[in-house]
Amino acid sequence: MPLLHLNQKKQVPFFNITYLESDDNYTNVHTVSNTKILSSYTIGVLYQRLDQELFYRANRKLVFNLSFIGEIWYVGAYVYVTLLSGKRIEFSRRRSSQFKKFMKSNHGFKIPYRYSSKRLLNTSTLANKNLALKCNWA
Repeated sequence: MPLLHLNQKKQVPFFNITYLESDDNYTNVHTVSNTKILSSYTIGVLYQRLDQELFYRANRKLVFNLSFIGEIWYVGAYVYVTLLSGKRIEFSRRRSSQFKKFMKSNHGFKIPYRYSSKRLLNTSTLANKNLALKCNWA
């Protein structure tokens, strides 16, 4: 079981991490149990330690676990993701473009375009597109 080492004493299994959020030179690691662990490492350092196929950097402040995507859509040039915990993530413009390519090439999935967020794609639809095999989506 791969572990993310936050400091000499604290370790968190990858599958327990929902997202990482930058706080200046520190990083808050959010877990499945809704706990927040403060790490003295920057988000860039921690991101390099994570599995790049399981985690994705949405912008300079946030890295999230692909296994916990609840909804995904784009409006204009921007991609939005809502995690199962309810956390809403807005991608930077450059990373939006990269994420669309990443999802299409790695998972064979085209992100739907929506003018409003009233009706979004949910994980049950994603699971039907064979994404569940790669990302463990239920």
